[in-house]
Amino acid sequence: SDTYSDDFLYENLMFQNNVIHSAYVDAVEKGCLLGSSCVYPKLAPEPIQEESLLSGALEPTNEAYAIAKIAGIKMCEMYRKQYGCDFISVMPCNLFGIGDNYHPENSHVFPAFIRKIHLAKCFDEGNEAELKRIRAREKKYVCAETAASLEQWLAQSGIAKRTAGEAVLVLWGSGTPRREFLFADEVADACLFLMEKYSSPTPINVGSGSDRTIAELAALMAELIGYKGRIAWDGVHADGTPQKLMDVSRLEELGWLQKTQLREGIMEAYRDFLANG
Repeated sequence: SDTYSDDFLYENLMFQNNVIHSAYVDAVEKGCLLGSSCVYPKLAPEPIQEESLLSGALEPTNEAYAIAKIAGIKMCEMYRKQYGCDFISVMPCNLFGIGDNYHPENSHVFPAFIRKIHLAKCFDEGNEAELKRIRAREKKYVCAETAASLEQWLAQSGIAKRTAGEAVLVLWGSGTPRREFLFADEVADACLFLMEKYSSPTPINVGSGSDRTIAELAALMAELIGYKGRIAWDGVHADGTPQKLMDVSRLEELGWLQKTQLREGIMEAYRDFLANG
């Protein structure tokens, strides 16, 4: 988000401007804009209520993306006010699931952890054949092509050495920020539910209603994937917002509850990575 800030701002603005306006022109009966938890202020009171929108400064590394999404939320609100369009805005928490982006440099935290922990497991177990298979699959990425050897490629993912015979995986940041995660299929289900049950200019949060630290997420993934080595944190890369837990009471009062729990979702995503990542 920080590196490609202009792309995030420009492309999201262009997408939503064209789609929202065309929906109005073609008299679409119902519209649903997907926002993000990133639209809320960096230090909004937790759990974050929908009313926190525009109440404080944004997280700087997500600012371009957040501003674009806020513009889309306000567009839906203004088209509703001026033209009577039944457009709603849905704010999901951090998502993961089937078909995620496992790019070595540009992926989000959830798919990045799945990839890195799997590689660390293979390294720890001496499964060179699987490491070579994944590396061959990633040859399409420029960053993977620049690695001169298998060891250098692993080092790019923080897997570079053993301590007392144990693999060490170094992940970004401190591991202390708290995040809320939801399986993407659940958000799709919630959107369909809200298209039928919700009509308001006020955005509505979609999430699991619980969070955990990034370190706890990594430990759970390691347990489920089967990595028994050590996990360390580099303490260098930015942590971002300290916590992002959303208040989902408005959604729950309407009658929607998630079905796919985190452990089940991790295994679904891991199986997808093994087959297609």
